[in-house]
Amino acid sequence: MKDPEVTVLMSVYNGEKYLREAIDSILNQTFKDFEFLIVNDGSTDKTAEILKSYDDHRVKIINNKKNIGLTKSLNKGLKVARGKYIARMDADDISMHERLEREIYFLETHQDYAVVGTFLKILDEDSEVIRHLERPIKDADIREFLNNDNCIPHGSVMVRKACLLDVGFYDESIARSQDYELWLRLSEKYRLANIPEYLYAWRAHKENIESRYRSEQVGFVEMAKEKAIERRFVNILAKIKDKDRKPRISAVVCTYNRSHLLRLCLESLVNQSLDKSLYEVIVVDNNSTDDTLKVVKEFSLKYPNFRVIQEKKQGLSYARNRGYHEACGEFVAYIDNDAKADRDWVRNILRAFEAVLPQPSAVGGKILPYYLSKKPDWFLDKYVVFTWGDKVGFLKASNAKYGFYGSNMAFPKVVLEQYGGFRSDLGMVGDKMGLGEETELFYRIYKDHPYFWYDPRIKVEHLVTQLNMNIFYRLNRSFINGRISIMFERIEGIKPTFFDMTNVLKEIGIYSVKLIFRVRLWRKYWQRNFLDGAIPISRSFGRLIGMIRLNTDFSVEIEGKESNKPLFETDIAVCILFYEKLEQTIECIKSVLPSGVKIYILNNGSSSSSRKILEGFCNKYKQIKIFDSDTNLGPAAGRNYLINHTTEDWLLFLDNDTYVKTKDWLNKFYKHVSLHKHAEVFIPNLFDVHENRYVTYKSFRIEGNNAIHDVEIVDDLTNTFPGGASFVNRKVFNRLGTYDKKMFAFEEFELTIRSILKGKMIKARLIYDIELVHDHKYVKKKEDVNAVMTRYNYESIESSYNRIVEKHDIMLDGNWHIWVAKQIENVTKKSNPFVDFVWKKWVSNPLKSIVRSIIEIK
Repeated sequence: MKDPEVTVLMSVYNGEKYLREAIDSILNQTFKDFEFLIVNDGSTDKTAEILKSYDDHRVKIINNKKNIGLTKSLNKGLKVARGKYIARMDADDISMHERLEREIYFLETHQDYAVVGTFLKILDEDSEVIRHLERPIKDADIREFLNNDNCIPHGSVMVRKACLLDVGFYDESIARSQDYELWLRLSEKYRLANIPEYLYAWRAHKENIESRYRSEQVGFVEMAKEKAIERRFVNILAKIKDKDRKPRISAVVCTYNRSHLLRLCLESLVNQSLDKSLYEVIVVDNNSTDDTLKVVKEFSLKYPNFRVIQEKKQGLSYARNRGYHEACGEFVAYIDNDAKADRDWVRNILRAFEAVLPQPSAVGGKILPYYLSKKPDWFLDKYVVFTWGDKVGFLKASNAKYGFYGSNMAFPKVVLEQYGGFRSDLGMVGDKMGLGEETELFYRIYKDHPYFWYDPRIKVEHLVTQLNMNIFYRLNRSFINGRISIMFERIEGIKPTFFDMTNVLKEIGIYSVKLIFRVRLWRKYWQRNFLDGAIPISRSFGRLIGMIRLNTDFSVEIEGKESNKPLFETDIAVCILFYEKLEQTIECIKSVLPSGVKIYILNNGSSSSSRKILEGFCNKYKQIKIFDSDTNLGPAAGRNYLINHTTEDWLLFLDNDTYVKTKDWLNKFYKHVSLHKHAEVFIPNLFDVHENRYVTYKSFRIEGNNAIHDVEIVDDLTNTFPGGASFVNRKVFNRLGTYDKKMFAFEEFELTIRSILKGKMIKARLIYDIELVHDHKYVKKKEDVNAVMTRYNYESIESSYNRIVEKHDIMLDGNWHIWVAKQIENVTKKSNPFVDFVWKKWVSNPLKSIVRSIIEIK
């Protein structure tokens, strides 16, 4: 008997409710050459009875005597499957009639692909479609997505059986998310894809596996990631061994007069599990007068990967910077001279940099205490422990901006070079206490590269000395921490007010009362309670002093040179493209001037006379900066110019014929940022003067080869935004890239389509308490009329439309010719009777689909 082309594999456990729908959807496929293997995994409901009712030679039943779980049941089916391709199917879902046909066609025409999935329709319990779910479609985008989570819907996939035989079937140690683990293994050898069509319907109900075992799935996802990282690292190490064994990582120990403790630190670095040829140890001596050099010489003579260098400029930051400058490794890890590294410390750090994707911009782990002297009864380990918990992964934003402590942190050397290392005016100098140099560096890195990888297995033990256990030392440290926290709030653009100062005074009062109460109530443990109560008071006093000294400005000092870039930057700026329309441009600028934020203007090819007048107006205000372009770059390339020539996190893009009506818009914006921390874009309420209405918004969806702009917005969330009337966080462009510079129109739509296809949806939120006004105004000046005709040039806009089709094989829904003609009429009063007739009839005309296809206005 000839083997079937496809084996459809399903496992079912007590799935009587939706089973017939699922089976029928496969039996009714347009493609017929398949066998349908159904594993009844010990069901106790009417599942077996339903399966027996099917009299179709393609249906083959495998009965498990007891429930063994999905992973083992699927492997049981794979062992007897005869098809060239394996198509998965779940017992509560539905496959569209053309699914198998489309997937086979894809794999037959793409021989280097092992797996193909599809977009999803999401069903409720009544089989009604409640939403659509797009997934990344290209191999590169899928690989990037798989670094964090699954993006290939399990039930929708078709896989080459030969590829499964090559990498192995499902890993039976992964009880949930077994598909994710398999995709990770397959992606290491083969390419993967999703067909951008809704060929599979996934049912959301409380009885399906994903709903019932959601918390378990998270653990198994992390396990799958961990296995993939270790596989990658082992493979990388094998390749490195075949090459010249240059150190891959440099461990830097900065020291000053601690020779007795330094020996313990270096011994821990000798006894690392990683091959010594793959790492070096650099001791940076910062003018020690004890036996430091003698101790290091002992190690360097015995171990070729140990060496010492001397830094004459006194200070920990100078020493750390010298360390990375001298490092031969591609990665630099720092450990304090009074700390001991875990045996796998260097290996786990190198593993993170070499095998985690995307590559981390910083790596850190736990710092645990150890003692050489007796610990006072009142002293608690929590005072000196540093940890972000026991979960491996990239730090969340709330933690990442603080980074890691200096005794257990690592960076790619290129990152340290890019950001100039540690600030030399912060940190310890000799025996003098200093703090904040690591945190300040992490703040700067985080703005551009927020990929800080934390692994609790990257452990060091840090000595707690008698001095560390002195009450006044701990209070002084807390005081300095409080003062520095104000400095870092300034970095974020948070400026303390009089109200904040009164709050800090209130905190001091509250903590003081608690302290008195504790000391009186628990006299036996008065020292512990004193410290627990006094630490927040000390920190609050530090914050208060920091507020009082706000007029002191800071600048980044690297190797004794002043940086031109200020440390404290406003976290939002306004960006305006100026192409004629001088009157409206000045009105736009005036609307945001009182906020005090930086205003960046690109003169986008305006006439010299218009430029001169605008410059005369702007020269009165230091907060305004004008850039020049001799030619009109268009909105996409123009906005890209402003993105690339600014540093602020948030950018308010305004078309120059739009102005901000809301007076206290900045405070309202900050409020939204604090309330909606996950939003990347905020869209203000936009009033269109010519239409005499507020603009309404909808989201995009992709169906087949069409991008359709018709999805109703739920909870004020959407996946697109107007490019000239939105607050946009820079991370949108860091994640997706900037606008396509070849687009003269539809640039926001192209960015949205790109985000959907990559599976990296834009998180935009509508906000109604900030109002913008879009007022074209009728233009009379020749240069303004020419500007309008350039902006709405049919050939340029049509080329932008065609650009989307060529780039993504996606067509925009709707006819843009009518809209363009109406814009020209609104601004120039040049009316086209035919256009006017069609425009008025457009919305209500029942034949609009026919009109849409035949009207061409040029």
